[in-house]
Amino acid sequence: MKTIARPINWLICGLILGTAAYSCKKKDDVAPTTYTFAGLDNVKMPELKQTAPAAVTATAGTVTSSTLAAAVGSALSSMSASAPVPATVQQAGDAMGQVVPASKAAAMTSSVTSDMINSGTLSADMKKEVAAMANSASLKAYMPSYTLPTVNGKPVGARIGTAGISPVAVANSVQQNGPTDPCQQAATTAYNTAMQRLDAAKATQTATVNATYAQLESAANGEVAGCQAGVPAKYDGLRTTLRTQVTSSIAMLNSLRATLGDALYNQLALMTYVGYFQALDNVNAIQAADLTACPAIKDAKIAAAKTARDIDINMVTTNYNAQVTDATAARSKAVASCHNQGNGG
Repeated sequence: MKTIARPINWLICGLILGTAAYSCKKKDDVAPTTYTFAGLDNVKMPELKQTAPAAVTATAGTVTSSTLAAAVGSALSSMSASAPVPATVQQAGDAMGQVVPASKAAAMTSSVTSDMINSGTLSADMKKEVAAMANSASLKAYMPSYTLPTVNGKPVGARIGTAGISPVAVANSVQQNGPTDPCQQAATTAYNTAMQRLDAAKATQTATVNATYAQLESAANGEVAGCQAGVPAKYDGLRTTLRTQVTSSIAMLNSLRATLGDALYNQLALMTYVGYFQALDNVNAIQAADLTACPAIKDAKIAAAKTARDIDINMVTTNYNAQVTDATAARSKAVASCHNQGNGG
């Protein structure tokens, strides 16, 4: 009996040990569920395409000779000592005679000195008289005219700015707190990540737009000094040309004085001087306007840069708002479909 009991005891012990070993065996780990939300992963800002500022156009001021005065000059240059006085020349003398009598014309003509011609400077009283003659109805058609410089088609001094661009309101994007459900929590995390990505891209694009504007603004401001520095030399050359022309015209009248007679000579000489000093006044006016045109061009360039900047900022905001809308819709769709991604529904 004892010999039989010993093997049975060993069998029972073996069963107990086997059961214990099986109970202690490590179970396989359960793989975590991976949630994917393509609608949120694909949310991103479109590439920034910056707007080029509108070109600024500028035209220089000009002094234009009178066609009537040019016709008189042409007629005088074709005269000979024995030829009769052309009607065009006589009509010009008569026009001058309607403004001042022959005696005054003679006195004023003889009072003009070479210093006055070279300096372009008259006494206050004489300057007033010359201006009155130049603007008289009889002589105005014989006087030179001028046009002011323009910026973007408008004379310098006129308003050249553009209407402002109304900003687009930025959509409200709020970081979401996810529910305790793992799938819905993952959807909310994906949404928040997408919003952080959008916010960063919007900030980068906005900074790029503002940096471009700052560069254009700085360049426009830096051009003013150089622009103004070149103005005086340009008009000094024009004054030299006018002096050459008036000297040549008086020399031609002197050569024809015997044919013209003293009265007509003095009338034509005075008209020539009045036209010269009027032209100098025109040049002075244009030069002053040209100096003003330099900052006007600067203002126009900055205004154009601002418009381009505001257009681009609005485009960035519009694109951002559209992506926020898409992200919000994608999150709602993801949360609603969570039962299809392992939520156990």
